[in-house]
Amino acid sequence: MNTLTPTRQQIIELIDNLPEDAFSELINFIGYLRYKTVDIKTDTPYNSFLLSIVGLGASTEKDVSDRVQKAGIDLEQFKSNVYCKIGRNIMLLQKIEIQLKYLLSRRYISGYSNELKILADKKLEYYGNKNMGQLIEDFFKESTSSDQDKTPESLTGIWVSIDVRFEKNSNLKKKSQESFDLLRINRNLLVHNSLPNWDYLNSIEGCELACKELDYQYDNQIKPTFQCLKAYTEMLQESLQEYTQELVDKLKHDFLVNSSLIYLLSDIARQQLRPNGWISLDVAISKIKKQSPEELNSLKQKFGFKKLKDLMIASNLFEFSDESTEKGGRRILYRNISS
Repeated sequence: MNTLTPTRQQIIELIDNLPEDAFSELINFIGYLRYKTVDIKTDTPYNSFLLSIVGLGASTEKDVSDRVQKAGIDLEQFKSNVYCKIGRNIMLLQKIEIQLKYLLSRRYISGYSNELKILADKKLEYYGNKNMGQLIEDFFKESTSSDQDKTPESLTGIWVSIDVRFEKNSNLKKKSQESFDLLRINRNLLVHNSLPNWDYLNSIEGCELACKELDYQYDNQIKPTFQCLKAYTEMLQESLQEYTQELVDKLKHDFLVNSSLIYLLSDIARQQLRPNGWISLDVAISKIKKQSPEELNSLKQKFGFKKLKDLMIASNLFEFSDESTEKGGRRILYRNISS
């Protein structure tokens, strides 16, 4: 059986026609077999072998050096890509830690309304000294009896309690905790053990494998966990905003209802009641101007209303009607809703 042996010229033409990426893979594969990078300056049999392979497709010694250098640059680019993905994963893991600390500092809090921010900041400082494993443990820990609301018997201000927790023994809690525990393990491996165990970064194939591992970790573990916590954080923030707005609205209404101006209007309506149950608003205003003119003068500054009727509507204590005047105009009437 005859075999055909390619001539030197045929081999040169074959290598010359290789794309740059294929040529780089060839060089890196040779380097991978040796488990070390190429150093063309060292005079060894291995490097002579490498130069002879590369030299087949090069007309001068400079061409040989340029092509080997080009292959080395390609490997460094692959390494840089791996390092970027490591940084990306670690950055998002840091954001997860920050979210856990924020949620833990606000998930359960109880105290006077003017002290809530101080209490939350103290809890944030406390959790700020914990690592991810401790944060995850605290995040899924059930509230104990000592965590329950301890409202003082005698209040000296507005007392607020916030308590957000998982449903006890729920499947959601179990699955979430398992996912977080796996994330913690992989996080520790990534931060503490990744680079020492990745000796195969000395080849393009090894770099590609590392990139796949990092992408899988990012897409299937880190990013979903971050998005889950982000949604949880947004839900908590929205709930707090709604609760705060309701509290503010209630305080404003209580302040308005218990104001001396509303008391005067209600008292005048009881004393000056017409047979049909109504009283002219103009009559009430005239009486207030005589008794307490400063109340009307501070209407805008004190309550934020330009018209007295708008203040009365906001109080929900009065109902209104109108009637024709002798000159063809309209007169506003009001009465207490309870009358």
